Amino acid sequence: MELHRISIKLYLEPDASVDLAAIMPVFHAWIRDKRVPGMLIDVADYRHMIDGPGIILIGHDVDYALDMTGGRPGLLYTRKRGIGVDLNDALRAGFAAAMTAVHTLEQEKSLTPPPKFRNDQATLTLLDRLHAPNNKAAFERVRGVVEAFAAQFYEGVSISVEHDAVDDRRPLSIHIAAQGAS
Repeated sequence: MELHRISIKLYLEPDASVDLAAIMPVFHAWIRDKRVPGMLIDVADYRHMIDGPGIILIGHDVDYALDMTGGRPGLLYTRKRGIGVDLNDALRAGFAAAMTAVHTLEQEKSLTPPPKFRNDQATLTLLDRLHAPNNKAAFERVRGVVEAFAAQFYEGVSISVEHDAVDDRRPLSIHIAAQGAS
């Protein structure tokens, strides 16, 4: 399956706190210093939205956000331009970029305390409803690729991959959990 857009959300630890206002200058530094992959352009502030996108680092091909959606804060990586590769390659590149952003945030000296991210779960969203509608058939088509990738990414632990089928009007979302990841 060729994809055109995906997002990956990596969650903050439940007891982690983050000052969204402090993220804005950090994201501006990422643009200036090219600290994460992508052609980065600007920073948008959506702190006023409850359970919203938080702070977004907007790029031409990719966005990064400290996202508050669903009451579960985390780093949201969104590849928004034609990926033109198969799902496994998109997962490999997407998780690598998202992990780079997470590690960069965790090491940011201006954030006190620095945010701490979980390493045992993620949500993958396939933002291309033409090629990946939010239904059981599409989930079953991609499930094997996602499970195989997750088994490599979270090497040596038990993996579960579940379809978030709550609302078929939304893009296909897949929750990945790694039991015992450290």
